[in-house]
Amino acid sequence: MRTSILLVLFFCCVSAKSYGEDSFPFLAEITADRVILRAGQSENFENLGLFNKGQEVVAVDKNYSWYKVKLPEDVKCFVSNEYIEIGPGDIGTVQADRLNIRAGPDINFTILGQLNKGDRVQVREKQEKWFQIVPVEQSFGWIHEEYIVFKSKDVPPPRVVQEPIRNIYLKKKLEEQASQEGLQDSQAPIESSEPEGVPADIPPDQEETPDLPAVGSVFTAVGMLDPLASPVAGIDYQLNVNETTVYYLEAYKGILDTFSRNKVKVEGKLKEGDGAQQEHPVLIVSKISLVM
Repeated sequence: MRTSILLVLFFCCVSAKSYGEDSFPFLAEITADRVILRAGQSENFENLGLFNKGQEVVAVDKNYSWYKVKLPEDVKCFVSNEYIEIGPGDIGTVQADRLNIRAGPDINFTILGQLNKGDRVQVREKQEKWFQIVPVEQSFGWIHEEYIVFKSKDVPPPRVVQEPIRNIYLKKKLEEQASQEGLQDSQAPIESSEPEGVPADIPPDQEETPDLPAVGSVFTAVGMLDPLASPVAGIDYQLNVNETTVYYLEAYKGILDTFSRNKVKVEGKLKEGDGAQQEHPVLIVSKISLVM
């Protein structure tokens, strides 16, 4: 009897560990103080920063005894300023494909990720030939498996750099709208525990078709995230809200790949038309999460 119990406990532990390691991405927790985040899978790579016990990271892969994790926002990352066009608010737009993100301002530093033409970055500091940027979603470091454990599958929403709104009147209108909506939400009584986005008196398979939002306005949509058979003007995914409402999604493909063929909740703003004949409106994604 005792042997049977021990075997059950052993297999439970193995299964739990395998679930965490083999089901990426997941939220992980640091198990010690002053744990070094490295630029690669060994102690020979650059020190990118320190973690303390209890801090959380998002693990996206594993290579031997090292976990690949998304970079926290305080890590220093650098890109060549030759391929970045700076706009308002120090938002930079990438002008080349496969632009390397490095651990320091020199080509001899380790590559932490890559950017593609049209991607946006938040510039923190301007140097002679390099820009220090806020880590983007597709930039990574490494932590030894000894100091990291699985915590949950509830990963934070992806970081997306939004282009500043240049129309000051539209910006003011959106800010007033957001403020008013926040006030209404705080005063509204809670009448239902139904899933968000589905009215209590409408079955899920009979959801109403939402009105098309105004260009530039921030809104939320819920639907199935499906890959396009053929990319359209750099768009790789579409959000199928229902049979009549579909949005093309503009976001990092690597982020959307994580949620592919699942029901998701997407927050963003409608992109202004650029003259191209798009079959569906384009939604610039700022947040995305799974709907269970």
